[in-house]
Formats: sequence, structure tokens, C-alpha cells
Amino acid sequence: MNDLAAQTPIPGLRVEVLAEVQTTPVAIFEVITDKEGRPSSTIQVDSASEITIQSPDEKIAKFSAAGPASAFAKPLLPAIVATPMVFQAGACLTTVEGTPLVQFNYNNTLESGESALVPITGLNPDLFRTPGTVEDDLLLNSIRSAADEIIPDATFRAPAPNETNQLFTPGLGTFTVPYKAESGPLTWSLIGSETVVDGSTALCEGEGRLRCEQLSQALVERLVMELRGTVSGTLKTAARFMKLGKSPYLRTSARAIRRIREQASDLLGAFICPRGVALPNSCRVVKFPADDLFKTHAEIFSEPSPIKPKVFDKLQRSYNRRYRRFLAQSFPNEIVICSK
Repeated sequence: MNDLAAQTPIPGLRVEVLAEVQTTPVAIFEVITDKEGRPSSTIQVDSASEITIQSPDEKIAKFSAAGPASAFAKPLLPAIVATPMVFQAGACLTTVEGTPLVQFNYNNTLESGESALVPITGLNPDLFRTPGTVEDDLLLNSIRSAADEIIPDATFRAPAPNETNQLFTPGLGTFTVPYKAESGPLTWSLIGSETVVDGSTALCEGEGRLRCEQLSQALVERLVMELRGTVSGTLKTAARFMKLGKSPYLRTSARAIRRIREQASDLLGAFICPRGVALPNSCRVVKFPADDLFKTHAEIFSEPSPIKPKVFDKLQRSYNRRYRRFLAQSFPNEIVICSK
């Protein structure tokens, strides 16, 4: 028997584990990740099992991994890279009828156009764990001040029977919570990323001044994650057909991953600025390099397939459309780059 475990950088995420022996399902488990993103309980499976680890709720995050049980046994465990379906998109300060508020912004990227329901840490016993303590809380979706947790009111929560979940509507959206500067910073944790709000946070548009927001690291990292998704799907398809020869996509994929990492690194520290905002002399407005990023993605298919070319032509068109749509929906037309 092997101790089965998994690693994901997202705390409080449910993980479904399927064990099969000679293609026959023998067991299925569901566990929750701990503060380090690892399963909070050990699973015992037969050493001859083939294991599939996947997300039971792809409206929150998508991930999958498969292989023999030995590949998932400690300490050789590979990391599971999860792709959140709801991303933080910054925050700003505002007031409503004299009450100071934080407006948190998000982007629900579900292609189905559906709302996402994400459990709120402070309302779910599986996430807040030991009552009365915060040390073991799993911050899947939590807004914390120095004093206590601040939970969105019922306006932003799902109706019964899912009222312990927060409702994230399709596309770009916002919600607000009260803010008192004297209580210290607010930290919003959502599916593995964080946004911190304090007195230096920008005012919302129309609040008296315009401010730039930094392009979030989580969003920049998605450039690599989305390309890796294409690589994974392409190599899996190639493995089915190219039994006797070496796939040309191993070489092209490696080049594309190296290049997209370099391009993503160049974007770290860039800003999104409203038109009309005053910029320092060290900053300039540039076109977001969507075309260059798309070309890097297309390099995966720069060498023709020696086997089943029509299959890979169709795959190429599908993945290219998806990556182009991701770039258009997730990034602005212009960004601001400042010299360091």
C-alpha cells in the first residue's frame, strides 16, 4: 500500500481521487487541502492502482493529474497546479451615504457564463476548523482585518440553501465590505491569491482622483499556466498517436514555455492606468503585447505533425482560439511601464 497525497498551492480546496486497477474503478475519495495546499488526510490505495486526481468543482478551480500510485507517494509527490476560475482584480476605496467601504473587484472566467459559488471560510466548518481560533483556518475565501474576519453581507452571498457560499457573477464583478482605516489593513484571500487594502489603496473612479493599479502577479502567471494547458493537451494527444516516433511537440513546447516565461517576467510591475491620469516622467504607455504572446503560443504548433496532421490542425485551431480569447478577456489594450 502507498500513502497517497497531493500538493496544490490552494488551501481549503476539495480534491477528488479515483483509484483504478486494470481500468476498473476500485475506490474514490474526496479530501480537502490544508494550509500548505496538501491533503489534510492520508489516503491508502493499492500499490498497483492507477490514480487520477481532479477537481470535483471546476467552477472554483481546474486541475487534473494521473499516473501510477507510486508517482503520488511521499516524498516523490509532484505538485498539482490548479487554475482558479475566479481571479482577484484589485480593490479601491469608496463611500456610500458616508460609510467607508472597500470595493473588491474580481473576474469570473468561466466560459459557460455561469456564476461561481465559492465557500466563505468563516461560514464553513470544514474551512474555519477549530472554533474560536484562526491559526488553522483554511483561507479559501476570507477577508481578514487585524481584529477579525469580515464576511460579505447577504447581498453578495448565494440564496438558501447555499448561503455559506459567496456568489461571483459571470465576467467582471465587484462587491463591498465596510472599511475602517484605524482597524488596520484588510487582506482578501481568494483561491490561492491575496489582495491587501490599506490607507494607500486607490480611490474608486469618481471618488476625486484617478489612480493606477498594478497588473496582478496572479494574472501575469496565468499567461504561463494557460500555455501549459495547451502543452499538456497537445502532448497527451501526441502520445496516443505517435507510438513509434518522437513527437515534434516536445521540442516546440519547451521553446514556447521558455519564451512565455521571459515575456511574463517582463510584465511584472506593469500598471493599468485610467486615461487622463498623470504619469511620472519615468513611465510610458505601451500597447499590451497580446500579438507577441499569441505568437509564442502558436509556436507550439510550428512543426507539422508527421502522423494524423488533420487531428493536430484541428487541435491547433481550437487551442489558438482559446488562448486568443483569454488574452482579449483578461488584459487591457494598453499598459504602463515604468523604468526601475
